[in-house]
Amino acid sequence: MNWPTQPDIEVWRKAKIDGYEVSSHGDVRISASGRVLSKNFLHVKKDGVKIPKYLLVTLKVYGESKRFLVHRLVCEAFKGEAPSKRHEVAHYDGNSFNNHHENLRWATRKENIADKKRHGTQLQGEDHPLAKLSEADVVEIRRMLMSGMKNCEIAECFSVLPNCISRIKTGKRWRCSRKGQVA
Repeated sequence: MNWPTQPDIEVWRKAKIDGYEVSSHGDVRISASGRVLSKNFLHVKKDGVKIPKYLLVTLKVYGESKRFLVHRLVCEAFKGEAPSKRHEVAHYDGNSFNNHHENLRWATRKENIADKKRHGTQLQGEDHPLAKLSEADVVEIRRMLMSGMKNCEIAECFSVLPNCISRIKTGKRWRCSRKGQVA
């Protein structure tokens, strides 16, 4: 991405939510007072630890507090509405806290996943917060498959469903190990 060489002047635009504005730098403020709102984090859990993932702001909508993703508010204000319901906000640089309008764009899920793979932010394997297996488990599962054990027997050993073992066997899951060896 080519960042501007001139000083980047912050521009404010009306947010999709009445009474608020968003800036080209990724801030949100109350239109009437000009007060910039503080941001919170949307977290994901990994091994019981909360990891910050995206920035949120809490806005009043018809007197009720609602949380909004900052990157979505900025993208809507500076790039327009999403082209379709299938589109989501993508960060060019992979930094989910960089909500500068030039770092955001609308992308399909497939395009966004391709971006995440390109800049190394796609959580895969045991790094994924919902992973039930480790790389060592997968190596052992493959050894058990080679020895002739049935999927259902192996699944029971690892407390997963047989289709999980089948996906490992066919290469639909856990294709590559962390060391880059084809699994």
